[in-house]
Amino acid sequence: MSQLTFASLLTPPAAPPVVVPTPAMAPIVMPAPVAVPVTVAVPATISHNGEFTIASPKGGHRTFRIKTVKHGSLKGKRILALLNGPDNTTSYVGFAFVNKTATGFDVWNRYKKNPFSTGTDWEFYATMLAEMILKGDESIFVAKGYRLLSSTRCRVCNRLLTHPNSIDSGIGPECELKEAGL
Repeated sequence: MSQLTFASLLTPPAAPPVVVPTPAMAPIVMPAPVAVPVTVAVPATISHNGEFTIASPKGGHRTFRIKTVKHGSLKGKRILALLNGPDNTTSYVGFAFVNKTATGFDVWNRYKKNPFSTGTDWEFYATMLAEMILKGDESIFVAKGYRLLSSTRCRVCNRLLTHPNSIDSGIGPECELKEAGL
């Protein structure tokens, strides 16, 4: 008696070959049909909104927000913005749209290079963030020591954390001092 396994349930039973006769020729022997697993490649996309921090191996960092516009003429568009001020909930400047296929960013013209210069910092940020989101550990930036962190909230006060040290520890600097009794 043969043992029933999960693999044996997935393997179709062997069928005899099918013989198709043709006029004035020897019969052609066709192999029996075989079940072939189908794998559908799903392209990586920039699938969700949120705050992302890129930590540099040199110690600096940049924080970005991807957010869907809820009202007005841009309703439904997803905008990439850079944190550029002290308030990590409101101090963002938008500079690109998430493209229609969600596989990158379309930098707005005012932030693009002119024909006589190299790319702008804005274009570099958009390229870097897209590659790190889409390629993960395979990104050339990860190989150079950069880290992509998804911003979280402080475990004490629930404020948004955007600094790499705070994201790693799960607590903001003010709450950390309070917990330490300082």
